Amino acid sequence: GRTIGLHSLRLLGPSRTDGSGTLTEYRTVAFAMGLLSAFAQVRVLELLQRRAVLLRMLGARKAIKAGLSLLLMGAFFVVQQSGTLSFLRESSPTPWWCCALLWLRQYGAIAGVMLPVSLHLLRQLHFLGASVDVLVLLSLAVGAALGGAASQSFAAVWDEKREHLESDYRVLLLFPHMSAQARNKASLTM
Repeated sequence: GRTIGLHSLRLLGPSRTDGSGTLTEYRTVAFAMGLLSAFAQVRVLELLQRRAVLLRMLGARKAIKAGLSLLLMGAFFVVQQSGTLSFLRESSPTPWWCCALLWLRQYGAIAGVMLPVSLHLLRQLHFLGASVDVLVLLSLAVGAALGGAASQSFAAVWDEKREHLESDYRVLLLFPHMSAQARNKASLTM
């Protein structure tokens, strides 16, 4: 507006008059803004020194709510213990399925890699010109070896966990990252 002559007010920048400064000079405004920012910083530091404000900013309220809900779940378990235990006993899978899930957790990655690799190698032998008779015998041998390894590892898991698999609390084995001490405490409860 000042360029085309609508007004002569200048808010930012040096004054173009003959040396008479006004309160609307940019240095005055910058100084006032600096004072306001210093006051705001002091106030923020005072607030951050309060424990409640700092904990609220860090999200402690959410952590407290999560801890309280876990506490109340434990209280619910104590009150409804028989119903919860009967639900766990009735809903737990058969021992064989529990063992199959444990086997998959322990050996699933190895089986997931070995099966496609062996099929790929057998297919490559077919493309290299091996006869059908050789491929059938080789496929049987590879299948028997992989099946034997899977059966032996399944039997090892069953023997290792037999006591727990045949009990009513076998569902506890299916909870991931549960320590043996926690499993023993929960089995004594059940």
